[in-house]
Amino acid sequence: FSVVAYFKSVPRLRLALGLAGVIALVVASGWGRGYLGTPGEGVTWRELAFNGASRIDGHDRYDTLPSWALASLERHADDPRLLISLEDLENGRSPDPLWNAAQGQLRREGRIHNYLRMIWGKRFLEWTRHPRKAAEWMLHLNDRWALDGRDPNSVAGVLWCLGRYRRPWPPGARRAPARRPAWRERAKAARA
Repeated sequence: FSVVAYFKSVPRLRLALGLAGVIALVVASGWGRGYLGTPGEGVTWRELAFNGASRIDGHDRYDTLPSWALASLERHADDPRLLISLEDLENGRSPDPLWNAAQGQLRREGRIHNYLRMIWGKRFLEWTRHPRKAAEWMLHLNDRWALDGRDPNSVAGVLWCLGRYRRPWPPGARRAPARRPAWRERAKAARA
């Protein structure tokens, strides 16, 4: 195991430590899917997270989530749950093999793929007594094991699972409502 080779292969750590700029990594990836996914993931989300950290006092606390998210989380706080201890979760002993694999990757490599991190984070709500405890445990494990754990971008990614930088959905909605772009409507009207 080469620490230097591993370090060079982990752009998020390089960003977190200030050893590389986000624009340099996006350009190095050819402005396509690369180190940071799309340029939007690399630039927009990171800058949004850092901006939020500078403007939201206590950006890493449950209480600073959007009011709609807090209301929804509190409304479901008493839902029945399968309670699992923090120690079992930290050691990847949950009933979900995918979640266990994600936690194992976090412990071994210090990272979880962004899409998998979303699944990883949302499952805490099912296994803790209260959403506040879910946020606390997510941040604890992220801070302890992730290479970029205390980085505002990483914190925002974890709290995204609870509603940070998201919008509310109507009750029962499974996905975003289909919307036609306005230009399609204008083009259709022009042809008629």
